[in-house]
Amino acid sequence: MHINAAVEAEFLASILKRKITLESGVLEHLEPGYFAVDAYKWLAKKLKARNWKPLEWEYADQLLSEDIDEEEKRLLFRDQVWHLFQKELTFTEDAEKKFKTYIAYSVVKATTKNAFEGFDRTSRIDYMLDDLMEAQKKAHEIIREEAFPIVDWAGNYIERSQRRISERDNPDINPVFKMGIKGLDEQFDIRSKSVIDVIAPMKRGKSIVLNHIGFASVLQGFNVLHLIYENTIELTCDRYDALFGQLNYDRVRTMALTQEEKDHLDVFFQRVNTWDARLKIMKCTPKSTKLSEVEEYIVTLKAQGWSPDVVVIDYLNIVAPNVPHREERLQQGQIVWDMKHLADTFDVPIFTASQSNMESVSAERLSEKHRGKSIDISQGVNLSIALNQTPEEKAEGLMVLSPMFSRESEITNPEVVVNTDFSKMMITRDVSYLWEIAKRNDTC
Repeated sequence: MHINAAVEAEFLASILKRKITLESGVLEHLEPGYFAVDAYKWLAKKLKARNWKPLEWEYADQLLSEDIDEEEKRLLFRDQVWHLFQKELTFTEDAEKKFKTYIAYSVVKATTKNAFEGFDRTSRIDYMLDDLMEAQKKAHEIIREEAFPIVDWAGNYIERSQRRISERDNPDINPVFKMGIKGLDEQFDIRSKSVIDVIAPMKRGKSIVLNHIGFASVLQGFNVLHLIYENTIELTCDRYDALFGQLNYDRVRTMALTQEEKDHLDVFFQRVNTWDARLKIMKCTPKSTKLSEVEEYIVTLKAQGWSPDVVVIDYLNIVAPNVPHREERLQQGQIVWDMKHLADTFDVPIFTASQSNMESVSAERLSEKHRGKSIDISQGVNLSIALNQTPEEKAEGLMVLSPMFSRESEITNPEVVVNTDFSKMMITRDVSYLWEIAKRNDTC
């Protein structure tokens, strides 16, 4: 395990700006050697000597002159340390969590090494076990946060009321994320920290629904991170190109466009590239890439100045769980709770899909029993939507989106009928209102 330079910089800058203090519990276990950048090691050593009390730049500059004789090295350290004093903080909380994990890992690693070396010298297994237990206890103390949040209900009333008023009067604080499907958007207010699951058998259009939600999110002015586990980046980009350009997917993919269509697409994407809202597509490895790895990558993106407002994951069943289990049912349950953790950590809604069992292929309408071994998924999602389609509906280009359950809202319309156009990657042809939203948000 290692910490990258961006996290090191954010962490040290947070100490200098008094955002991370000795009271946080992480600094008392921190050693200068935990930093990889030499200038940061030097600064950490100075801060530790001051019991982590921040120092001003003028004094740090003076200490650099006193400590480092070699001019080239001093100038390098000076630039790197000056950058920390000037740095705008963007992900302090994530950097602190990363360091807590790293320090706990280092403590366990060092103590375990010493415990085994002690056993080799003394052959006292009881001493070794005591050392290992002490290492575990210390590591837990380092990473422990407020494991059981608690508020006094009556005493917290004024704070709750103020929050509700603030959110009512400033809708951008806790925005509603529209899925771009009218019959669903009229029923459900999707907000951050929610996990929404679309369930269907193979080849019914789960990925197309997720593409549509990514499309709708960008038109609302949101940054989207679209994780693909099964499809390729090329296929996913082609689908988005057809959807945004409202052109035939196969003709876009093979570039069999008329000159007029080609000119339209060129001009349109020149404009799209000026939008603040960005869509980033990340390729993951099926059954291998964990969401904990995705979280680390999002931290890196935030350090570079970009962060997602919406995360799309295609699709749940082939994500690798952060904690592996032998039983498939438990694996699937773990994955959905990993998604909840990601949603909570970055304050985003997550839209994903899950594959129903083989029995569902011939079912007129899906139910919870069609999750099969993946039934634990329903415990962790906020809203579950089934994609239903009889042969007759398929022949007419219709699909029925059926909310199966919702934790926050009442289901007022259990069958939302949409007129699909899969040739243009549209789960619904009724997308004109999305473009109106985009215009109101000044994104086009």
